[in-house]
Amino acid sequence: MSSREEFSREERSPGSVRPPWPGGLTWIALIIAALGAFLAPAWNQALWSTREGRVASCAQGMLESGDWLVPRISTRSEPRLHKPPLSYWMAAGCGILIGGGRVTERAAKLPSALAAVGTVLLIFALGTRAFRSRQAGMFAALALISTALFWDESSAAAADMPMVFFMVLAVFGFWRVIEEGRRSPLDRMLPWLSLGLGFLTKGPVALTVPLVAVLGYLILDGRLRALREVIPTPLGVAAFVLVALPWYLLVLQRHPEVLGTWLGESLGRFDDEWTAHQEPFHYYLRRTFCAALLPWVLLLPAMIAHAASATARKSLPAGLKLATAWVVLGLVLFSCSSSKRQYYLLPLTPGFALAVGWILAASASARLGRLGELLVRVPLLLVALAWLASPVVGLMLPGILAKHAPDGGPAGVEFGLAELLGAAIVGVALTTLALLPAARRVPVCASVLVACVAALVWGGRVVIPALNAGQSAAAFCTRVLAALPQGETVSTLESSDFPVLAYYLGRDRVIDLDRSQLAARLRREAQGYGVAERHELLRWTEGGAVCTRIVLEGSGPARSRLVLFRWHSTPASDHE
Repeated sequence: MSSREEFSREERSPGSVRPPWPGGLTWIALIIAALGAFLAPAWNQALWSTREGRVASCAQGMLESGDWLVPRISTRSEPRLHKPPLSYWMAAGCGILIGGGRVTERAAKLPSALAAVGTVLLIFALGTRAFRSRQAGMFAALALISTALFWDESSAAAADMPMVFFMVLAVFGFWRVIEEGRRSPLDRMLPWLSLGLGFLTKGPVALTVPLVAVLGYLILDGRLRALREVIPTPLGVAAFVLVALPWYLLVLQRHPEVLGTWLGESLGRFDDEWTAHQEPFHYYLRRTFCAALLPWVLLLPAMIAHAASATARKSLPAGLKLATAWVVLGLVLFSCSSSKRQYYLLPLTPGFALAVGWILAASASARLGRLGELLVRVPLLLVALAWLASPVVGLMLPGILAKHAPDGGPAGVEFGLAELLGAAIVGVALTTLALLPAARRVPVCASVLVACVAALVWGGRVVIPALNAGQSAAAFCTRVLAALPQGETVSTLESSDFPVLAYYLGRDRVIDLDRSQLAARLRREAQGYGVAERHELLRWTEGGAVCTRIVLEGSGPARSRLVLFRWHSTPASDHE
């Protein structure tokens, strides 16, 4: 029986509900929704984080120098070889296409936004196949668009979202081989080609999550013999090797010492003495897991209850087994690593979205029972009430920002009627979805789609620009450029803000020093300019520099209070 016949039979079965529109229109609607949700913040957001500064500065350096092999944050910095270069290449390519030969903020962020769109479409296709329900696939895609961490990372100039796209493409490719019997050489090559591209984006982590998810699914499904379908064919091995390894081999020829760095970036993350950002095993469960998956994590009790019921009936769908292995085993894997950051959980969001699509489709088809309905409706109603209140918060936000933002902040944020109306639509749509009887919910799917787009476009167009002043160093750097004498360089001392400063001030005007380089500069130059957080000025004094005056002060990235200062060296100092 073909997939189309299976879908048609399910849509006609008792208790089932037809999707609100044909498959072709669903694709178009999801593309429009994802583009609106992800491009709006990418088009309005400055560079906020250190990793964004690294990608943008390295990509700009490739365009300026013509060296596409060895990335550098600034013209004077050491090669940046901790991570592979595909994210830099994509940002540089977007700089050529839309930046006029310069890696603008939008060009740096565009690869992540487009990768997020592609991931949403892949989850729709995978959910449709895994649950044999276009409605479940559509809900999974909508849930992914509106998952907090996924939406936040869709506008980040970083390697993580493109890596996740290649991860999901690999899982999709394995699913086609294992469950749909597509075993042609090209079909079996696709997942390994995807894994190779992911490896070139961020290294070994791009291999582990898809393989762990697929292997865990086969174990849950009791089909260990199907593991042979995951083993790469010679063509798959060739595709992976030709895509993933040439850059590593070429760099090793130039910089043999980098091998130790690469081993540290992979195996060293499980060693407390090697890695940074050390956190205990339970860090994600205790602090960030629920926040990353908002608002849909509120449906987790309903998922567990319905899964237990389906297990008792021996009707647990294959898609839920895949989602469970994806999220649970992936969470265990990341928890075992000593290095932990919230955005490391991004590869788990597509798997969780599959589970959300399943529970929402079951709710819309009246298959949950009283307890399940209660566990779905109450969380949705809570989210709906939050969105209904958001226009009121929006009206109050300009006054709050004007009163509390540093340096006066923005004079205010202008909220148009369309933005406030979009927020209200979200609340109304989700309230309707939560309160209507199950049999009448399907027409609301269109409203939910419009609501998601309106909410996220509203956030991208209004909230994100309002936060730029406090979250980004862009405004501070503009003031620094106006205050610096012509041709003067700026020094930083082992600063985490160095990549962002290098991008906004110019890659040839910022020099990041370590302690020995600071001592050498103090012996060589009597005075100069530096940028640091105010509390770090003591480190300059300990190095032998005397801060003569603060030239200007402004807000830098969210954890920082950056200052531009003028220094001179202490007389007869002999620093080593």
